[in-house]
Amino acid sequence: MFSREAQDNDLLYRMGTSPESIRRLTLKCEQAEVAGFGFGVSVSLNLPSGIDCSSATKRILKHAGFDLNYTPTMRDPGHHTVIFPQPLTGEVVRTFNKVLGRILD
Repeated sequence: MFSREAQDNDLLYRMGTSPESIRRLTLKCEQAEVAGFGFGVSVSLNLPSGIDCSSATKRILKHAGFDLNYTPTMRDPGHHTVIFPQPLTGEVVRTFNKVLGRILD
């Protein structure tokens, strides 16, 4: 299990493979903000066992315009938060889903 900040070529995993809606991502961002992680969603250096995930490298996420904070937790020392702008827009959601390979374009 990784317990460090991601490097540019490291894959970061997000649970699930279906496109996420603006509603779902806004809810997850609000929950993360309340928990002290910032307005964003979780990704990890650690691939969860038995769960389908999508992924992108740190470099690709940054190149797409997303900030990434290293936010380790007790359960996941490789946890990071992808920070989103407020308010979240459809364009940002589409870019995020595309970068993770959840939509093809």
